[in-house]
Amino acid sequence: NSVRREGLDAFVGTPFWVKGEIHGVLHVARHDHRPFSARDRELLSSVAAQVGIMLTNRILIGEAGQAETHRQLNQVKSDFARRASHELRTPATAIKGYIETLLRPDMALDRRKQKQILKDMDDVSDHLNRLIYDVLNVAHLEAGGLNVKKERFALRPLLQRITRRLGRQSSGHRLTLKYD
Repeated sequence: NSVRREGLDAFVGTPFWVKGEIHGVLHVARHDHRPFSARDRELLSSVAAQVGIMLTNRILIGEAGQAETHRQLNQVKSDFARRASHELRTPATAIKGYIETLLRPDMALDRRKQKQILKDMDDVSDHLNRLIYDVLNVAHLEAGGLNVKKERFALRPLLQRITRRLGRQSSGHRLTLKYD
C-alpha cells in the first residue's frame, strides 16, 4: 500500500463536501505507530468542513445569477450555522466534563494528572475560541461587513496556509499536505 511505501504508519482521512457532494478528502499520516485520537479525527473533520464551506462559497460567488447565488450562499450560511452549533457544543461539553472531574471530591488526582487535564482544557478552549471567531466572521459577512468579490484562486496555496496554521495549532503533530 502506498501509505506504507512512503514510510507512514498511521493514516486518517475525512471527506470535504462542496455543494452537497464529496469534493475531496483531507488526510493526515504520521511516521510513528501511535494511532490518531478521537480529538485528532475531530480536528480533521472540523478542518474538512471549513474547507468545504470555503470552497462552496468560492464556487457560489463565481456562479451566474446574483439572486440565485445569494439564495445558495444563504443556504451555505445556514448549513454552517447548523454545523457550528454542533462544533461549539463538543468543546463546551468537554470543558464541562474536565471541570466536573476536577471538582469531584472522590477523585484523588495527582499533580501530573491535574496538569494534564488543565492542558487539555486549555487546548479545547483554544479550539472553542477559533470556532467562535469563525462564527463571528460569518455574522460579519452576513451583516455586510466583509466585502466578497468574485475572483479565481489557486487551491494549492490555500491548502498550504491551512496546513501551516494547523501545524502551529497542533503541537506535537507533524502535518504533511499531499495533493495531485
